[in-house]
Amino acid sequence: MIHTYSLPKHADPHALASGTAIVIDVLRATTTICTALANGCSYVVPCLTVENAIEAAKQITPKPILGGERDGVLIDGFDLGNSPAEYTTERVAKTPIVFTTTNGTKAMEICTHAQSTVLASFNNLHRVVDHGKNSLGRGQDLHIICAGTNGLETEEDFLLAGAIASKLPQDTLCMCETTRDAYNQWQQIHTGTIDIFSVLLESNGGRNLQSIGMEGDIRLASEVDRVDVLPLLDHQTKHITG
Repeated sequence: MIHTYSLPKHADPHALASGTAIVIDVLRATTTICTALANGCSYVVPCLTVENAIEAAKQITPKPILGGERDGVLIDGFDLGNSPAEYTTERVAKTPIVFTTTNGTKAMEICTHAQSTVLASFNNLHRVVDHGKNSLGRGQDLHIICAGTNGLETEEDFLLAGAIASKLPQDTLCMCETTRDAYNQWQQIHTGTIDIFSVLLESNGGRNLQSIGMEGDIRLASEVDRVDVLPLLDHQTKHITG
């Protein structure tokens, strides 16, 4: 069964024990983490709060990069924000990152009971789909969790959920109703003349980023298969590796 949750609050954490969790925060946490790992960072430690991140960073050697945002902007005292463009090879290679965001890291937190937890973006779509196929082949359920924005559903996350579903085995009887809705939305976009970038521009998250001058991040986030990485969250070590 392929389950989709339009917001983390709709997912029962214990129900995730039946399979693989796929966490989506297109704008921008999962896109940025994919970029950081593709550019050679050692690992990423997701944290719920700014205070958690600062404390976690004190325990890590060598000194990690503190990255993240609140309401889209750089956190005071942090090294980097939540723009994938900031996480270049020159800046992050061979360096741990401690990371906290408004929405994405909260979505990761609820996946503790999942058999595996991976992070999805348009940038690594094919790697996520391959992992999903393998999980389904082992008889596991897929749980696609959209981070949303400030407790509201977002078009960009739901669209990616539909893109993932569209590339998995097409027995619609194995999709929950929300997954079918996401699948249908993706099919409407995919078969039409509107591109992903245009949809992201008009989404809630896209409008928020445009309001703070970050339209370039929307362009990066809309690129399909830009990186060849599958971020995997180990809930014991709290490390995301790729």
